[in-house]
Amino acid sequence: MKNVKIISHSVCTRKILWFFSGSFSFAILVSATQLTIYEHVDINYYTSLMKFFIKVFLICMFLYGCNNNQSKKRIDDNALMKQTAVNTTEKHTDLFYKIKSLDSLFFEVAYNKCDSLMGRKLISKDFEFYHDQGGALLNEPNELASDIMVEDLSWICNDAHRKLVTNTMEVFPLYEDNVLYGAIQKGDHQFYKVEDKMPTELQTNAKFIHLWILEENLWKLRRVFSYDHQNVIEN
Repeated sequence: MKNVKIISHSVCTRKILWFFSGSFSFAILVSATQLTIYEHVDINYYTSLMKFFIKVFLICMFLYGCNNNQSKKRIDDNALMKQTAVNTTEKHTDLFYKIKSLDSLFFEVAYNKCDSLMGRKLISKDFEFYHDQGGALLNEPNELASDIMVEDLSWICNDAHRKLVTNTMEVFPLYEDNVLYGAIQKGDHQFYKVEDKMPTELQTNAKFIHLWILEENLWKLRRVFSYDHQNVIEN
């Protein structure tokens, strides 16, 4: 609709310009004819008339030029914004689904099914975990944080079941010299109580931030921030 308005304004300006240009030419023709036929005609009257049409003509030319420049700029800006939005969406869509698939592998498989081998594949050796209630999991003198996390994944499914809250996940790409090297994943998740290897009642709502890094062309989970844990109050 904006482009239609811009074009309409441009067309109207052209019509006004054509009208005054025609009027200006007609006035010159009539004046010259009358001056030739009637020598006694007041020269000052036609001089004033000519000056008036010249001023109007110059104003129309100025408005026409400004309108054209603004219209072209608006069209170019709109096209650039639209193209940028399309490119950004297309570029990030594949990354979004890639990170979502990694999230599923880590939680649906490694966490919820106690598959520590899958956890080993996904966790970086330079791993750190920060929990707002449980403290920080960092490298120890004789043991890496990644090894501790993998060990925890071997039994955690007996105590908790994690679910990603629908439509809360966001992914932000990380670049260096226009080369993708990682991604930040954030969202909300929920933890359920487990009985007989099945999730039962919701216990905790929380937020998370994950830092995924490409290490030798393989995605690895390097940092985890789990925070804003809220216990669900039973009625």
